[in-house]
Amino acid sequence: MEIVQRTRPGASRSADIVRHYRPDLSAHDIELIAGLPVLRADRTAVDCALGSEPPIALAIVDSALRQMAGVTRFDRVGSIERQDPIRERFLELVEERGSVRHARRARAVIRHASGLAEFAGESWMRWLALAHGLPIPELQLPIDVSGTTLYPDLMWTAPILDRRRPVIAEYDGVDKYGLDGNPGLAVVEQTEREQRLVDVTRATFLRFTRYDRKNLETAARRLLRAFPGVAREPRPELLTRPTQRPG
Repeated sequence: MEIVQRTRPGASRSADIVRHYRPDLSAHDIELIAGLPVLRADRTAVDCALGSEPPIALAIVDSALRQMAGVTRFDRVGSIERQDPIRERFLELVEERGSVRHARRARAVIRHASGLAEFAGESWMRWLALAHGLPIPELQLPIDVSGTTLYPDLMWTAPILDRRRPVIAEYDGVDKYGLDGNPGLAVVEQTEREQRLVDVTRATFLRFTRYDRKNLETAARRLLRAFPGVAREPRPELLTRPTQRPG
């Protein structure tokens, strides 16, 4: 359990309770849910952006935007219009905190966050690309494949890459492989889906898994190899402390 409080935690602490000291906490930051006082979603998102490493913070802010703005892949334009003012509110809350630690990092995370990221693994994959300077990808871009609409997790289109070959990247969690059904069939379906996307877009296709999250340098190098000659934009505020930029 995690608790946010205005007073400093005492010396006596419970092992199963994490206490966060927030002297600037106000009544406005608290709402009741099922009769329990909880921190408002926007304040929680900003606190996590300030206090968490960028890949974790990005996933949290992505999720907050998705929930608060009702973001859905089936209404891209409306979703983006609804989430933009919420993003601005997050940035205002960072500014209201004044000169606090990691404010620059939090602003970068919030600016790059998107509710179109549907799972934490997708957020991590996007963070990996952004932290290593790649162009900003499209999320859940609808692709018509023989009358069926498919939505790749991330796609760098030819215009984004200055007319180079598109790149598609997807994150495979264990839920995609049918743990409740037939995992073999799920693998075949994913492979067929990938081939259909490649046939239509001629894109380079990359897959990432939880293994890559434990091997960041290897994952980053594999990702960067798919972008030969593409200019990279340094975003040092999105790098985690132990992560170094591959050469």
